[in-house]
Amino acid sequence: MGRGSTRPDECPSAEDVARFGGDTLPCPECGTHLYDEAEFCHSCGHVMPHVKEAKGPPVYVVVLVGLLVVGLVVGGLFF
Repeated sequence: MGRGSTRPDECPSAEDVARFGGDTLPCPECGTHLYDEAEFCHSCGHVMPHVKEAKGPPVYVVVLVGLLVVGLVVGGLFF
């Protein structure tokens, strides 16, 4: 079955909704009800808006840590 097809196991069952307290929200693209922690819609593939890409530390932090490490290594060699 391709994307967009509906199978009985694609949507939360009544038992699951009762078990998890009904914490669902509709997909902004197709309206399929998804658990609030879903990363994407299993029906249409839309990435949910509350999912953000993890960002690393800012560049200046990486540069400062690198300079500190180099300074400690060079300082250790001469003292």
